[in-house]
Amino acid sequence: NVGKFQDLQRTLINQLDDCITSIDICLDFLAVGCLDDKVFVWYDIYLFRENKLPSFVKEARFSNSGASMGVIDLAFNKKATRLAVSYLDSTIKVY
Repeated sequence: NVGKFQDLQRTLINQLDDCITSIDICLDFLAVGCLDDKVFVWYDIYLFRENKLPSFVKEARFSNSGASMGVIDLAFNKKATRLAVSYLDSTIKVY
């Protein structure tokens, strides 16, 4: 499944390379963390149509209201049911 995200990943890196701090790919998901504390998640449209999206996709835009310095790292668990995000202000959130 990583292959289907390669073009998207190249596009993201070309357009957002100044602000991307981390990228993780797991199963049918691609997540990108940015310096402005935003997290973007892309997923296979089949999951949306079948109403099989994990809870982290349904969370409100992953904004960290306490963070002021951006995302340091992010990672999916092995089954892609959770997404952990760490911020420069030492906050860690699990969605």
